[in-house]
Amino acid sequence: MFMSTPPQPARAAGPTALAVAVVLLAGLLCLVVFYVVGNPWGTLNDAGNGLAALLSAALAWQLRRSTYGWAVAVALAGAVVAVIGSYLVMSAVTGWYLAGLYTSLGYALIGLWLWHASGALRAGWPRGLARLGRFTGGFMALGVLAVPGLLAGIDSPGTAPWWAHAGFVGGPGWVLAYPIFCLWLGRVLLARPTATRPVPAAQ
Repeated sequence: MFMSTPPQPARAAGPTALAVAVVLLAGLLCLVVFYVVGNPWGTLNDAGNGLAALLSAALAWQLRRSTYGWAVAVALAGAVVAVIGSYLVMSAVTGWYLAGLYTSLGYALIGLWLWHASGALRAGWPRGLARLGRFTGGFMALGVLAVPGLLAGIDSPGTAPWWAHAGFVGGPGWVLAYPIFCLWLGRVLLARPTATRPVPAAQ
């Protein structure tokens, strides 16, 4: 007789996790260069934010067997909202401030998925990775504070009330901590065997 083993993260998600990290770190570099020399580096950063959100949705989908369906749905919704934010600023439909609130909310929803996934999978992940995932997901989720600013349609940092600025507080979570987590996760997943044999039950 055999005992069924707990669901393990899909090894195929390893390259996706690494891709999320690379795109976000490249986007951060583009943002730094933008403040020095200007566009097109800012536009590249905006495009990278949208691409990383889509890759995050793919990552959540690849790991769907190890998490609840609602969490995956939240990640997919977050990717859509973040892409809308990138589109708004790249097409000049809105200014960077309102578009940034969309992006913050989108990554907040992805952070909610990450927080849940890190808790559900901690038995199969290195302890430090699971803790980093919970911390990062919780930090990213602070972006839900962008909702009041979105509803008010605030698009000027100079006249925005203090509570609107709170919508960006989750930014360091997805700009810095999230790519570090994804780099670690990608290495862990790629190091796993392609299949796990059942564990014999104790006699």
